[in-house]
Amino acid sequence: MPIWGIDLGGTKIEGVVLNDDKVPKILVRKRIDTEAAQGYHHIISRIRLLIDTMAHELGYFPEKIGMGRFIGSQRSNGFSAMIKQMKLYALAINIKDKK
Repeated sequence: MPIWGIDLGGTKIEGVVLNDDKVPKILVRKRIDTEAAQGYHHIISRIRLLIDTMAHELGYFPEKIGMGRFIGSQRSNGFSAMIKQMKLYALAINIKDKK
């Protein structure tokens, strides 16, 4: 089952879909500007745009997405750290009914 993750930062929002957590292979990876100065609702719409873009490329929407934030040197550890962070700090977002 593919793993969807969103990294929400102050300047960028990055999304990645991995094939699984055992031997991660990137299925799709996208990055867009957060545009945080435009406010909360705009940031939510940017996250939605990113999800829609990735779903369009893959041909399906996820039922859950891990959402997190990298801290310090963990970014340099690559996707293993991302998977770990998603498991530790994941926020399950059900977007099934919001297609």
